[in-house]
Amino acid sequence: MPIHFQDAFLRKSVESLSWRVAGILALFLMHIVLGRHLTLEDYGVLNYTISATKTATLFTTLGFPTLIVSLLPRYKESNNWSTIRGFTLRCLQLPLLFSLLISVFLSTVYPGIQYSESILFFSLFLPIMSLITVGRHFFLGLHHLRGFIIPEEILLPILVIISVFFLATDEVAKVLVIYFWVLLFVLSVTLIWLKKVLPTHSLSSKNIYHTKDWLITSIPLLLGGASQLLMSQMGVLLLGQLDSMRNVGLFSAAMRFSLLITFVMTAINMVGAPIIAREFHRKTGGNLAEVVRQARIWSSLGAMVVFLPLFFYPGWFLGLMGGEFLEGVVLLRIIACGYMANAMTGLAGTVLTMTGHGSYFGKTTFLAMLLCLAAMLLSIPTWGATGAAISFSLVLAGMNIVHLWRANFIVCSK
Repeated sequence: MPIHFQDAFLRKSVESLSWRVAGILALFLMHIVLGRHLTLEDYGVLNYTISATKTATLFTTLGFPTLIVSLLPRYKESNNWSTIRGFTLRCLQLPLLFSLLISVFLSTVYPGIQYSESILFFSLFLPIMSLITVGRHFFLGLHHLRGFIIPEEILLPILVIISVFFLATDEVAKVLVIYFWVLLFVLSVTLIWLKKVLPTHSLSSKNIYHTKDWLITSIPLLLGGASQLLMSQMGVLLLGQLDSMRNVGLFSAAMRFSLLITFVMTAINMVGAPIIAREFHRKTGGNLAEVVRQARIWSSLGAMVVFLPLFFYPGWFLGLMGGEFLEGVVLLRIIACGYMANAMTGLAGTVLTMTGHGSYFGKTTFLAMLLCLAAMLLSIPTWGATGAAISFSLVLAGMNIVHLWRANFIVCSK
């Protein structure tokens, strides 16, 4: 692997890690503030609403976020400006259309649904969050890490914190209203910023659309991405329906802290995904193998640094959100083990999606999601949130081991 290539990868990874740390700190501060301002049940309602919306965005965005990261570097490298313009417009238009249709439907029927307040805000959040999700992945495809992280992971939580303190509210409905207006502002910032960073030639070029080809490629990616996110949100959604909002709050807090384990892997993934797509397209097997190897090493080491304190001192972390959350100590330990296994496999899933093996990724992730669903449906009625945590962690670990085996085969064949 050329020295300049290796140095560039490491430099970008460090930059990505720095922004990820800032984003994680801002998000955690927001959840600590909200956890202390709201009751455990209201915090559960808030997380239930946000989790449901984030899950739905995977379907309304049609797999375009992953497709953007895969195709945009290739289009840019080949100076295909007209296709970039058409691609950008379609990736924004179709998710907006689908999310609006769902929101209009739900807004007409929500009064008769359980947790109608959550459904109402879900219908308001969905179009905005769909566009934010698509927009921020354009930044990732362009290697613009600040644009990917700052609007949603730094600006949003800071504005929510300021608004909650300024209004001195402890009502979940008012917090959801604040979240709605902040989302609108973040969307405006994202779109204005995106227009400035898109290649200048693409803004003035004639639109060229390959909508059918894009959808054919994105649907398998949708299956895998949606299944992956649905599996991560499934505990919150099923506990909200089968158990109690109190356990939703406990489970959400444990998930929030456990995700810290993967923050190094996520930072490396933001840099590695476009590079993997580019090097595979160039057929430079040595560079590809080295990127994957380095990513796995640093992901595992970074995860271990976070995993050990979470596993041995879970009460200290949960206590930051308030005394009620100490009931989630066991949940935090269980879920942390699942995410540790995930981090140790490195960028296995990314290798699959960035090298044209999205169909395999989609099928295996979908099967894992169904297995997780079945396990939670069987375990939650008996063991509650603990059953959900065990089901999620075991399936997550198994799925990533399967992805690692396939990814190693792909890299070695190059």
